[in-house]
Amino acid sequence: MTYFGKSQIMESRVKTDAKGMFYMKRNDKKFVNSITGSNIQKGCRRIAAWILLVGLIFGVTGCGHLSDTGISYIYADTDVSTLSEATIDKIVENVVNSMSLNDKVGQMFVVDLTALEPSRKSVQSKQLTSKMKRNLKLYPVGGVVLFSNDIKSRKQVQRLLTNLQQESRIELFVCVDEEGGSVSRIASNSKMKTTQFPSMLEIGKTEDTQKAFEVGDTIGREIRELGFSVDFAPVADVLVEGDEECSAKTELGNRSFGYDARSVATMVKQTVKGLEGQQVCATLKHFPGQGAASSDTHVSAANISKTISELRSTDFLPFQSGIEGGASFVMLSQASLQSLTGDSMPACMSSLVVRDILREELGFSGIVITDAMNMHSITSRYTSAEAAVNCVSAGVDMILMPEDLEEAYNGILDGVKEGTISKARIDKAVSRIIKCKIKKGILPLTSDVVVKASQSSYENYHNIGELQNGGE
Repeated sequence: MTYFGKSQIMESRVKTDAKGMFYMKRNDKKFVNSITGSNIQKGCRRIAAWILLVGLIFGVTGCGHLSDTGISYIYADTDVSTLSEATIDKIVENVVNSMSLNDKVGQMFVVDLTALEPSRKSVQSKQLTSKMKRNLKLYPVGGVVLFSNDIKSRKQVQRLLTNLQQESRIELFVCVDEEGGSVSRIASNSKMKTTQFPSMLEIGKTEDTQKAFEVGDTIGREIRELGFSVDFAPVADVLVEGDEECSAKTELGNRSFGYDARSVATMVKQTVKGLEGQQVCATLKHFPGQGAASSDTHVSAANISKTISELRSTDFLPFQSGIEGGASFVMLSQASLQSLTGDSMPACMSSLVVRDILREELGFSGIVITDAMNMHSITSRYTSAEAAVNCVSAGVDMILMPEDLEEAYNGILDGVKEGTISKARIDKAVSRIIKCKIKKGILPLTSDVVVKASQSSYENYHNIGELQNGGE
């Protein structure tokens, strides 16, 4: 329920006097006149919610004084980009603290639509069904990914995504593989009226960094208009020079920008900048780089036999460059690195790869997501629960497309209850997810989830009466 319209709240401001007392200043008489009778309590509650959201809860100290991380001006349409990292972190903390364990674990999954209605695995999922709605409540996932068979027309996609968001308590990441070239789930459908780009290998041959930026910028703008917020692109893998057979075996083909690591790094960075500039999350894939993988992970287990020195001098470069370009996501390979880890564990289940290399060495602080967990390289060796628990324990934030959502979801819940996975590990992952959603405008500051979490946090210390009296 909205108590005050946008025009009413726009000019409302919170100030502090020399003693730190709070008071509202308003020059709109209609605003004052509207707070009469039964509206007073509602009005105070709404005002308080906004104060809590962008000021008080970000560091109330003692008798209602604002800390340095607080902000003075309260607007209903506050631009998140104007808020400090400390302020955003406090919002995130309040949201995460307000969530149940079930909701937190749900946020760590990105699923395709058939996971929400398994009986429709062979049926095109072009609309939201009643069973999908029920499963969104039962398994409150953090995101969905659409494929070509989910996409019929612009209006159908926009309606589908709107319905999905409306049925989700916390707004969803809406993901798609829109790389350009052969992997274009949207542009391959002429009815979608989006730009069809040549392969990234062709783009890479031009060595035109502006063209790489245009690819990201155009794809980002066009898919954002449809309601997508995450692009599983660009491919940051480096092809093996002179080994076209290897490229074919690893499913990369012409999806990579090329064979020269530094050139690929430059093109990747510009594509990332294009996507992120359109407020679409770019995804660097498939870390630590599977250009030299022994086989296609869609069909069998694979290994990358390079040494750490070889990886640092080639494969890591595009990922480092993409991270510097502002990529929100990094997708992990399912190939193993036996020369590094000493075992056949996939990279997505290796803490050495995730924590020591990606987080510590490369300095990535965004969301780490797996590749699709229904691929044969995973399902041939692990149950859905085992795979999910192994990945989360290694430091992964989001699980993409488990073979069995219910089993994977319950596996993580059981892992927390049994102590295999710490609650701190879950909270850290969910904090990254919520923070990204807030910064990208996916989860608005005006959403019930954010406002209620903020108000609940503040009410642990103060009440409305104390607020009106300056907290003294």
